[in-house]
Order: sequence, then structure tokens, then C-alpha cells
Amino acid sequence: MLAAAVTAGLLSAAPTLAAHAEVEPDPAPASTDLLPTGPIDPGPHLVEFALPNPHGAPNDVVAGPDGSVWVSVFNDKQILRVSHDGAVLATAQLTGGPTSLTTDDAGGVWATEYASNAIAHVDASAAVTEHSIPTPNSFPANIDVFKGYVYFTESNTQKLGRYNPANGALDEYPILGSVTPWDVRGDQNTGSLYITDTGSGTVWKRYLNGEDQGTFAPAAGTDLFGDLTDFEDTVSTGYTSHEISTVNATDAFAKVLEVNRREITGVTEIRTRSFQLWFADAGDNVFGTRIDGSQLEFAMPTANVGLSGIAATGDRYLWSAEKVTGKLARLDVAATIPPDRLSGTDRYATAAAIAKGAYPAGASIAFVTSGETFADALSAGPIAAHNEAPVLLSTKGVLSSAARAELLRLNPGRVVLIGGPAALSDGVLASIQEALPRAAVQRIGGSDRFAVSRALLNSDLAPRGSEKVFISTGRDFPDALSAAPVAAHAGSVVLLVDGKSTALSGDEMRAIATQLSPMYGVPQIVGGPNAVSTAIENQLRSTYKLTYRYNGSDRFEVSSALNKGWVSGQPAYVASGISFPDALAGGAVAGAQHRPIYLSQKSCIPAAAVDAFVINRAPSVTVLGGLVALSAEVERLTSCR
Repeated sequence: MLAAAVTAGLLSAAPTLAAHAEVEPDPAPASTDLLPTGPIDPGPHLVEFALPNPHGAPNDVVAGPDGSVWVSVFNDKQILRVSHDGAVLATAQLTGGPTSLTTDDAGGVWATEYASNAIAHVDASAAVTEHSIPTPNSFPANIDVFKGYVYFTESNTQKLGRYNPANGALDEYPILGSVTPWDVRGDQNTGSLYITDTGSGTVWKRYLNGEDQGTFAPAAGTDLFGDLTDFEDTVSTGYTSHEISTVNATDAFAKVLEVNRREITGVTEIRTRSFQLWFADAGDNVFGTRIDGSQLEFAMPTANVGLSGIAATGDRYLWSAEKVTGKLARLDVAATIPPDRLSGTDRYATAAAIAKGAYPAGASIAFVTSGETFADALSAGPIAAHNEAPVLLSTKGVLSSAARAELLRLNPGRVVLIGGPAALSDGVLASIQEALPRAAVQRIGGSDRFAVSRALLNSDLAPRGSEKVFISTGRDFPDALSAAPVAAHAGSVVLLVDGKSTALSGDEMRAIATQLSPMYGVPQIVGGPNAVSTAIENQLRSTYKLTYRYNGSDRFEVSSALNKGWVSGQPAYVASGISFPDALAGGAVAGAQHRPIYLSQKSCIPAAAVDAFVINRAPSVTVLGGLVALSAEVERLTSCR
């Protein structure tokens, strides 16, 4: 879009005068503790792609097919189609410099040639057709496709142009009283056209044939109308260099959404992160938005790039042309998700930090498991979550100082040691009794990790009635770690088995039966056949009518499969899929808080997990563990793409 160099204002879809305007007060944010102030370095979420000519002066961008974008390059008289990854897929050569773009709903694009008195069409194959405007020196400013026609403003001759692709007719309609008709947008709800006039400060409403339907004037407190946007097919928002506003003419009330900007050059929306209005500000050299009433700005890595226009693809990525540098910028809205980290000096301190963060006022029950092996903590996770109990870690022979200090702070009335004396010695139990003489201290143990897991399912602490049991291998940790919060959310448990065996034992089948009925129970197998054998799956299917398997080519895909369908709007946790210690206590906390855990590589997060954060509108993501387990790049939500 060719942006108007005027001072702000907006449009409603009804042709009545808004009586007054007020600046909309910011609503109280749900939580702004993690939201930064001032321009943010978007880090890996902002990518700049060099276009063929660094001096081409690209000036507008619109969404194309398959996640690509169309970019107008004024000096080169070209329109480029650029892939999501910055590759130039097609080049359309024009005879004049393009200035404003709009999509044609068939994968192509229309453009104005402001200085060449023409409009141009580029189809999906990049074939070009240009149409001269009959009136000389009309300076076509902006363009829109609406109801099968192509409309454009003639800013120097006070006309509305209309091209009919069906028969090739190009008509011009005078706008009596107009000074500088600038932007044009069609409103699907009213079937009308809205045309801003930066010279007269009004908005003209027109039928499809150009006939007059009335005008708008700017509401009190707003300045001249400039450019328009149409969200969900309704023209209700507009902007100029310094202000973004809406006008609800029915209620005679105007809301100013954004003020005191330096040079807004484009406005769009993203809906996967709830509704977010985004803008490009060339003066401040930022992409900007508001979340929960708080403004976020994402700074360009290079000063004064000349951001021009803005487009959204996939309800995820924002694009803007860099007029000065000749580049194309792409911002991932994952940048809006504030990161956090829970960690300590070691695994024991990390578990204590997780417990303190989740239970600041203490807890009535606490679990203590070995921090030297993973199995007992993973079995305990969903059951601890069910009882709103943290999981603390200790060494085998001596109660860890971090666990002791946190137990004193939590002051639970009941402490449960998970694992036999080979995992946690009787000395650890005695130390807990000494530290908390009024607490009931018990042990749930067994001859091995599988026996401990069964004992937990059979205990009074386990939930009942969910008709689900999550069955995971006890040979490795990732699948059970991912399953823990999912099981807790379902009011269920995780049973660890030897996934390589050809059959479950009678004790294991009886433990499963404590949770499932043959008619309605659904065993949930976690991981592929290499994790839990097909023979075990067949055994379960012979007893239960339905059996479900969460599959994937690796632990990260299994993690994503488990977390599909998680409740939107929940914060998420990220834990190492490579190293277990820092994440051991996370399953219980995530389950109690009804939050998912996603597994990560050391230096990047699987793309499917980052996708889920955006799609599920995670308001925040917390990394579990220190930098040795998960790097700073993980904390910045760097995707492994």
C-alpha cells in the first residue's frame, strides 16, 4: 500500500458522523511480569532476505500463495514473488514502477504504477498485463479487488477508477468535492466502497458503480483520515503516519488504538495469537503490536531500513519491505511469547526452584525421589500432580541440602519417598523425619523401577476413574516425561514397563486394571514400537476394546503428538529431550498446573513445538533447567528449522 503522509484517523463501515473520540484505556493485563519494556531484539525470530538489487527501493508487500509474498520494487519496475525462505520464485517486469499492491484471490496480484499512469496485473505464473488510465497524470495511489472489479484511486484527478477483468472495461468516476482521494477498500458486509481523502479529511462511500452514498468526517480528537484496513471483510480500522484508530459510527464513538507513532507504513492483523493488530513504523524502525494492553516493539537489527508496507502469512509471519536497504524482513510472532527459565546450580537445586515457583505458599504433601536415576520421578509425576505435591530430588545416601531446605519451606504434613533403599537410603528417610518431626513420612518402593511404578498405581495416592493409563517404557526417560502432564491433565497415571518385552506381566495387567474397565478403558501407549513393542500393544488390544498409541519417528515427535489438542491459552514448559536431570521435577508441576511439557534439543526447539506455542496461544514458555542442558537459544524459542 502507498501510505499517506498525513496525521491519522479512521473509518467505520457506516456513513454517519462519529460524535466524539476517546483514547481507549489499556485494559489491565493478565500478567505483564514477563513482558519487556522498550524495543525488543527479536533475535532468531526476525530474518532479513536480500532482494536482487540493494538499490531497488521495494515499497509494498502482500501475501501470495503457499506462504510466499509479492513485493513491489519501484526502481527496478518489478514485482517479485518471494518464498517463505527468501528465495525469489518469480520476477514480473513492468514498464512503470509499482507502488501499491493487492491480491487478486487467485494467487496473483494487482498494482498501481503511480508515476506511469497505469495499473498492472501479475497472475500466479508472473505473466504481466498493464492497463493505461484514460485521464493523464492521474497518479493512481492505492488499489483493491472487490466484488469482481479492480478499484483504484486517482489522487491527482479526483476520481475513482474501476477495471472489469471480465470485459476489459476501464471506467472513471469523478468524486465531486474530493481533493486527494487516496486509499480504497471494499466492505463485504455493506457491499460499499470506502475512499479516504487526505486533502479534504473525509471518507467517501460509494456504490460499485461509483454512485455517491455519503461521506464520513473525522471524529473529534482524531486528525485527517489516511489509509484503511479491512479485517474479516469489514472496513473498520485505518491509519496515518502517526495514529491507528477505529470509528464505530453506530455508537458515535471513536477509539484510538495507537498514538504518537513516527511513521506508520502498514497495518495488518494476526489471529493465532488471539487478535493482534500489527504495524510497521519506519520512523522508529520497528514492528509493533499490543498484547493485554502492553505495547511490544521489535527492533530491526539495522538502523533506518525504511520499513514500507506490512503483510501477514499463515497467521504467523509478518513481512515488510526495506525501502532503504533493498531487503525483505520477516518476523515470526513467536517473538511475542515471553520466555522464562527455572533452574538452579544443579538438578537438586533446580527441582527445589521448580517447587518454590509452583508452591509459594507451601504444600500439604511432598514427594522425594532419586536425582541419580530418572524412573521413580517419572512414575511419581502424574500422581504428585494429582495430589498437588512437588517432587524433590535427593542423592541416594544423604538428603540433598536443596531438598531439605525446600521441605522446611513447604512444611508438608506428609512426605512420600519413591523407590526402595537402593534408590533412597533409610538415612534419607531418617533425615526427613528429623527435619519434619510432625510429618508422616512413608516409602513406596519395589524391587525395581517397574515394581515401584506398579506400587504407585496401587497406592491410595493414585487417581481413579479416568479410564486411561499411559504406558511408557522405563528404559529411557523422554516419553514418560512428556506423558506425565498429559496423564495428570486426564486424571490418570503413567505406568513404566519394559517396552522391549513381548508381554506385560500379570502384576502389570492387574495394575492397569485398577484404572481401566474392559468395556470403557483405553490404554494409552506412549512411543513407537521401538519404545513399547507391538506384542505389548496386541496383548492390550486383546483385553480392551480400544488401545491408542502416541507415535513418532523420535522422542520429539512423540512429545508433540502427546501435546496435540492441549487447551489453548495455557503456558508451556520446555525440558531437555537429551539430558534428564533438570527436567525430573517438571512433570509433576506441569501436570498440577495443567500445562504441557515439550522436549527440546540442547540448542533449538523442534519446529512442531514452536508451532504449537503459536497455534495454542501460549502466553509464556518456561525452560526447565540450566544452560548446560538447554542453551540461551532455547530460551529465545529458536526453532530447529
